[in-house]
Amino acid sequence: MDKEKGKIIHFPKLKERLVEKGLEQLQAKKYKEALSLLQKAYELDFTDADVELGIVLCLLELGETEQAKERCYRMLQEGKGDYFQILQIYLTILIHLQQYDEVMTTIQAVFEESDHIDVTFRQHLMNLLHFSTKMSKQPSIDKEREEATKLVQRLQQSNHITEHMNIIKQLEKEDIDSALPMLKQYLANEKNSPFTKTMILQLLIAKRITERIVVKKLGDTLTVIPSELDENIQSNFAIEVLRILENKLGTESPSLYSLAENIWLRYLYILYPFLPERGESSQWAAALHMAACEYQGLSINKENVAKLYDVSYEQIEHLCQAIWEIEEISRF
Repeated sequence: MDKEKGKIIHFPKLKERLVEKGLEQLQAKKYKEALSLLQKAYELDFTDADVELGIVLCLLELGETEQAKERCYRMLQEGKGDYFQILQIYLTILIHLQQYDEVMTTIQAVFEESDHIDVTFRQHLMNLLHFSTKMSKQPSIDKEREEATKLVQRLQQSNHITEHMNIIKQLEKEDIDSALPMLKQYLANEKNSPFTKTMILQLLIAKRITERIVVKKLGDTLTVIPSELDENIQSNFAIEVLRILENKLGTESPSLYSLAENIWLRYLYILYPFLPERGESSQWAAALHMAACEYQGLSINKENVAKLYDVSYEQIEHLCQAIWEIEEISRF
């Protein structure tokens, strides 16, 4: 320090040396070191546009996009450096930030204020304007994917079936590609709700998912491709069982038939995509008849109920047990 004048005396060409080293570090992709050197050079001469542009590039590489945007904007306002070069970088930053309205406003202002734009660059600006106009009119794809991910995270953290139903209803409107890995994890976890797993599978069917999905339910494992699942296999069997039930109960006791029907459809829904245990349609009808009677607390002779369907109680006992196991699960 010069004691007489009280001023700091810098080494000769200090700024130039800082800039040179800063640019070397920038080329070597050592952005933190480059930023530190260029900021020191900027403190010595804040009018040097090349130094400030180097700082902007370092900030971009370090993920400090908002800071880079602010510096670029200030350079444009102050007329520092090559205007169109700075403008190009500024527009690139805005697009990275998905600030499409600001891109449109900036380009329109440039067209209004400048008559001397290179033909090639003008076309480039027109392309950016068209792109930003299109993007501003539709929801961000990234935001849609982020929403789907958040919804599935909520589903994973909740044990309430009603909330699961609401979440999956919302997922019907979303692009679920980014959330698919989490949905696959849910389906492959034996501990998760079989009821919710069926809802997820129906969602994947509706979305025409073609990936192989592992489903673990009630101690069994199955690998399926949702877009290829054939619900008719289960539906045809279900309809045959209901036809037999209706013949026996439809007229005699409509309310008992309705209860047996609900028990059957609930059983199949929770079991899906697995098929019911092996058994003739008449055996399942008898088991459902018996389950409906027990559900209402009716006193029945099990052998007599079985005979109505030309089967024995021994043939349907395991089916009755399977139905009640599902009923226990379905109470929520």
